[in-house]
Amino acid sequence: MAQNDRQAAEWRLIEKAWKDDGFRKELLADPGGTVRRELGVALPASVKLQVIEETPDTFVLVIPSRPDKPPAGQLSTGDLEQVAGGWDTSSITCQGNVSCGGGIC
Repeated sequence: MAQNDRQAAEWRLIEKAWKDDGFRKELLADPGGTVRRELGVALPASVKLQVIEETPDTFVLVIPSRPDKPPAGQLSTGDLEQVAGGWDTSSITCQGNVSCGGGIC
């Protein structure tokens, strides 16, 4: 699931939980089943889903997983640096072109 899709899904669940106390209770009691019913998405059995409710006297800090490897189909920063090129104009010479500027003809 793309990051924007995930954020949209999370906000959809949060907003519904704010508006509907019964839904909030279901989400806390059975996160996987509630997400499946609400979003039509079944998470893989290997994925653990936790729903934690903040209260006025509780602050929840979520530490995301480390991005050691980019998501499938995406290049890492190192990969991008390797493929990011550019033009080396130092070895290009003009062949009698009067309108040539900056060494590129």
